Amino acid sequence: HEKNPERYADLINEKLLDLLEQAFPNPMFVDDLAKYVECDGQTVFNYLVELEDKNLVKHLGQYGEQWTRVIIAAQEEDTHKVIIYKSISELSSAFRPTIAIITVNYFEKLAVDSMIQNKVTFVRHKAGESNVYTIGTIGPHHVVSTKLPLIGRSRTAQISTGSTTTRLLGTFQQVQHVFIIGCAGGVPHYTDATKHVRRGDIIVGYPNEEDYVYGNFLL
Repeated sequence: HEKNPERYADLINEKLLDLLEQAFPNPMFVDDLAKYVECDGQTVFNYLVELEDKNLVKHLGQYGEQWTRVIIAAQEEDTHKVIIYKSISELSSAFRPTIAIITVNYFEKLAVDSMIQNKVTFVRHKAGESNVYTIGTIGPHHVVSTKLPLIGRSRTAQISTGSTTTRLLGTFQQVQHVFIIGCAGGVPHYTDATKHVRRGDIIVGYPNEEDYVYGNFLL
């Protein structure tokens, strides 16, 4: 990085944002981020401060030991309110969405949220139990969207993901339909090239009489 320090800084910033977006809504400690990007903690902290100045991340705690991704851009603050909540009862008693939309990636949640009208996002940062719920309407439907926190393919990451879904359904007990939405790679057809699933295609999985079929219907 000595030959091109600016490019090196850009790469570190991109990696830090990617890690925080994967973990969101869970925050990450500076020391953990440092291990992933193979830098010392002070260097990572300095990069995070620069990203915070750009309103891309924010620190939690008095000394900035934990960091998380910012959920909305500065230009959205007038139309998209973000509220830090403490008790689940604050949500379950006031909002009754009937449709839940779950995403894995940060950018997928932003895409879903862009379709939601009259939206309010509720965030709770708590070790191992962080939640983010964006509540509003899509057409006549009352919806709630959330994002699964995921860092790696470890057993702990899988448990965290499952717990997020369980908490959502426990909090919003009026939910009747759950959609898991995301971007995936191409899926080649095993005999007919004209039936390859390509970028831009929409795949819908739905249950049949015997089992759950993935990608059984192509719109």
